[in-house]
Amino acid sequence: MNTDKIKRKIAEGHTDEEIAAMAGTTAEEISKVRTPAPKPKPAPKAAPKKAAPKKAATSKKKK
Repeated sequence: MNTDKIKRKIAEGHTDEEIAAMAGTTAEEISKVRTPAPKPKPAPKAAPKKAAPKKAATSKKKK
């Protein structure tokens, strides 16, 4: 039985044991579908260092 069908049976209010009997699996497998393990968050990426802004060339006029 695929996970969509298992989730549908869960929504209908069946117990894990009933669904396991229908699906031919164990109640532990059904409980894993009911409450999936949290996915690990990806590590934050370091922001690239910004180059220092270039100063505009200043011209000095001689009088």
